[in-house]
Amino acid sequence: MVVLLWGTTIMFSCNRATESEETDLDSLMTQMSENLTMITSENGNLKYRFETPLMERYELASVPFMEFRKGVKVETYNDSTMNVESELVADYAKYIEPEKLWEARGNVVAKNKEGQILLTEQLFWNEITDKIYSNVESTVLQGNDRIVGTGFESDSNFEDFTFRSPKGQVEVNVETNGEAADSLNNENALSDSLSVNNMVPEITTDSLLIEELPSIEPEE
Repeated sequence: MVVLLWGTTIMFSCNRATESEETDLDSLMTQMSENLTMITSENGNLKYRFETPLMERYELASVPFMEFRKGVKVETYNDSTMNVESELVADYAKYIEPEKLWEARGNVVAKNKEGQILLTEQLFWNEITDKIYSNVESTVLQGNDRIVGTGFESDSNFEDFTFRSPKGQVEVNVETNGEAADSLNNENALSDSLSVNNMVPEITTDSLLIEELPSIEPEE
């Protein structure tokens, strides 16, 4: 089940294109939402919380997708305790609907409940396999250690991770590691545009709508 909470949503419609019309459906937006929060639950338990200042949807594209050009914040929750298991922020994200594949890009910072921090510039999440991976250089801060490598792979909670091609592990002092951890909440991660207080208005029961993501049919 998906719960949508948003400030402003705009739906678009278009006439069906004929063969003689040169309509680029891949770039035709069908839905836009601002200050959007999406909450996903399974068996009545909170699973994911997703926040973004802007969502743009392209349902008529050859491969339908949603784009988040102003950044995202995602939290995963423990099914039994309802505690936050992990959180992620990024400057940009894209969701390929048929493949159920997420891509996050730009200052991607993820943190798990153990305090381990992942820093990278690109990260993918496959909802079908529930696996997260990156093909670019990534860094994991773990205690006083900094692990660097490519081919990062993990479960969705960032608890069980590996590097296909580790480049090395170096010890860092506590102050440096603390500064990196602070970046998750300050400069790189929770910038003003992604701050929960600035990004999502106060939510009341009047703004609550429970439904699957709408499907838009083009008008004849």
